[in-house]
Amino acid sequence: MVPATGITVKPILDVVAAVDAKLSEADALAADDAKRYGALIEAASHVVTALEQEYIDILREAALTRLTDAEEARRLAARIDSYIHGEVLRPRLRRALSGLQAGRVALAEHAERLLIWPSARLARSLALAQYDRLLSELAQYLGSLGDYTGPSAVGLEELRALRAALDEAGKGDAFRAHVDVLLMGLDKSVLLNTVARCGRAVEALRVAFR
Repeated sequence: MVPATGITVKPILDVVAAVDAKLSEADALAADDAKRYGALIEAASHVVTALEQEYIDILREAALTRLTDAEEARRLAARIDSYIHGEVLRPRLRRALSGLQAGRVALAEHAERLLIWPSARLARSLALAQYDRLLSELAQYLGSLGDYTGPSAVGLEELRALRAALDEAGKGDAFRAHVDVLLMGLDKSVLLNTVARCGRAVEALRVAFR
């Protein structure tokens, strides 16, 4: 049986490469350049997308895994362990968020510079308000992954319970019921809304600070 396709080794490397490219792009830009913060927001968006999608794909693979097949069960367990304990994406989200927080003052100073058109000042003020809301949301998201250190995952407690159920011999029905409950309650709003807000914030910065 072929497991459900998800963020396996190569796609994770692709995500890391995309995030690192955006972080490097940001590092190369001046502190008062709005494009710097657009790149950091895009880096954060890549991370959120990858973390949320991997959680969804783990649940899909769990639904297809035959616990009577030792290799399939082992592969699912390894994927869950890698997701929870693999400290790859969260540090990059933390780095992007730190850069966005540090740049808030520089953007505010830029927004206060003498402008010919009042509409331009208003656009910058609105862009900064959107930026602040996104900062708050990303900080909350980072915390929701399981604090800022230690095991980390979307749905951390749910995945821990799922992982524990894999080790319980003769509990196939209970495992399947647990997976079904998680799939039925799957909420993609965080993925869709956060990524959409990231996109709007990047566009607002581009228009207001061009």
